[in-house]
Amino acid sequence: MDLTVIYGSFHDFARREEWLRNARAYLKPVGRLAIVDGYWPTHGALAKDVIVETTSRAGLRLVYFMDCSRQYTDDDA
Repeated sequence: MDLTVIYGSFHDFARREEWLRNARAYLKPVGRLAIVDGYWPTHGALAKDVIVETTSRAGLRLVYFMDCSRQYTDDDA
């Protein structure tokens, strides 16, 4: 697989590291994983450091990070 996208749901995954390890097994050696998830503390979303630590433990590495969460407030959700 060239690309796997997780959109707006990674914060809801119960076993994130296990899921990422499984996804990694299906990715080609140069495949990419994109996690698109905002950070709204009242909604239970994840901060960057949690995502980076979890993906690293699953054997993945961060290539690019963009924080778009500041564009919105909890009132917008």
